[in-house]
Amino acid sequence: MQISLGVDLLFIGQTRFSLFHPRSSSSVGAGSGFLTPEDYEVYLYSDERIGLRTDIFINQSLPQLALASKGFDLFHVVSYSAELPTKFQRLLEDAAERYQFLVLDRQYSKPTVDPHDIAAQVLDGSDAAYGVYQLDDDGVVSLDYFEQMSQYVTGANAGMQVSLATGITALGFDGNYSNFRSSYWPMHSMGLLSIWRRDNDGFLIGPDDAQHNLSDRTNPVIVDARKPGYFWVRHLTQDTSIRDRLGTGRAKLAENLQRYPSVSEDVDLGSIFPAIADRMILPVNEQLLDTAANLSEVPILYLDRPSSLFSLRLDAYFGEAAVTNSALVSLLLMDTKGADITDEVLIKALLETGIGLSGNRNVGFYRYLKTSPGRSTNSYEFALPEGVLCRGFIFQHWMNPETTIVLHSVDVFSQTRASA
Repeated sequence: MQISLGVDLLFIGQTRFSLFHPRSSSSVGAGSGFLTPEDYEVYLYSDERIGLRTDIFINQSLPQLALASKGFDLFHVVSYSAELPTKFQRLLEDAAERYQFLVLDRQYSKPTVDPHDIAAQVLDGSDAAYGVYQLDDDGVVSLDYFEQMSQYVTGANAGMQVSLATGITALGFDGNYSNFRSSYWPMHSMGLLSIWRRDNDGFLIGPDDAQHNLSDRTNPVIVDARKPGYFWVRHLTQDTSIRDRLGTGRAKLAENLQRYPSVSEDVDLGSIFPAIADRMILPVNEQLLDTAANLSEVPILYLDRPSSLFSLRLDAYFGEAAVTNSALVSLLLMDTKGADITDEVLIKALLETGIGLSGNRNVGFYRYLKTSPGRSTNSYEFALPEGVLCRGFIFQHWMNPETTIVLHSVDVFSQTRASA
């Protein structure tokens, strides 16, 4: 490994690239989902799981690091096990040829690369401060990550950690990203940075080891949430969703994302994460109704492009007689061949997303509307299981059908490229 003396502020990154630790209780045993090391290894290095991470790390995260590190000295250590399938090891080796800042740490039982040894060579005896940050193998830092961190990497702050608590999270599917949300998570592992330096006697001064989400119990932590610092991908092979193997997985991930606030309209995601800009599927608005009409007079509203992941926004007035479940929206669903949904597996998956199925053929698949008296605007999020598309909507009275209900506008924000 060739390391030259640096003149700019030094950052050293660390990525654990699906390290295989069969003796870890979190990997094998009760509660892990795997009874033997062999079972865990098969899961860990399946093409689906490790292939996705390889794509994110090599084709998205490394190009982003290259752009973000201009004006700084950067070394990024990727640690991987000798058990990693050969084809993926070769991809990492090829990446190290293209990105001179990438340092390979091929492990048999323990690390072969120490970030502080790198710092000692680069700084050549200097007591200058440097930052050591974590980055998951399926995460990406923002374009100005190092710029944001640079103000804190000083000798006086040695022993502290820094968390850029605001980030962007999104659903990853088929190599693209959609359903973008704003994430606020202090001490997230994504980009958590430790500040280090050596004293005049050569001894290291830095934070003590701590589980990332408990860092502030052990070390002083600077939390800066003014700007996004990371991109957090939600995908079906995430370790946090190991037990979610069914076709409803994408719907559950999207449903979880709905708990996060929407990204502000003034945030330009492409400029913050240029290395993944061509993979972003941003919401496309389709206005289905723009003239006020009594609910009973609203026709069937069809989408130009059937979708499986979308938000339905209603501007509606409900009279004083409105009660809970005074109205519902029936969903006109179909499979990818345009046929009605009759498959029991798909029906079960739909019900698990919170969609109802009525025995009344005029209702079918449905969701109740929020029907408090007065005028209000509400959004309803839908994440249909894979293989199911929505092509339109029918709005209907339900409880207390004499209630006055007026729809002022109906908009759909589709976040997929699905088509019939």
